[in-house]
Amino acid sequence: MSQDLRPQQGVRFELEWLGMEQQSVRYRACLHLPQARHEYTLRIVLPGGTCTLAEVGHDPPGAPAPSASVLEHLLRLGRQLYRDAQRDGTWKRRVLRWRDLE
Repeated sequence: MSQDLRPQQGVRFELEWLGMEQQSVRYRACLHLPQARHEYTLRIVLPGGTCTLAEVGHDPPGAPAPSASVLEHLLRLGRQLYRDAQRDGTWKRRVLRWRDLE
């Protein structure tokens, strides 16, 4: 686990391009929290930009799940990636964002 991306407070969102399939784009989405790291696969359906998450794992084992608002923000980032790709014609390879939880 990368300690460098763990914030002292809030959550850091890290999205890395995994590839394009016939009807979707996939990103590895990591949520770095002060006490844990959660990994998901973010799938963006084409056309339309509908986003879904599938949990891959978390560290440490037994870490509490991220709040619904954190997961919703992750889905919003996916929808923003879709809008940007529609406008620019390219998909971002890596996105790194931070958000305070308070």
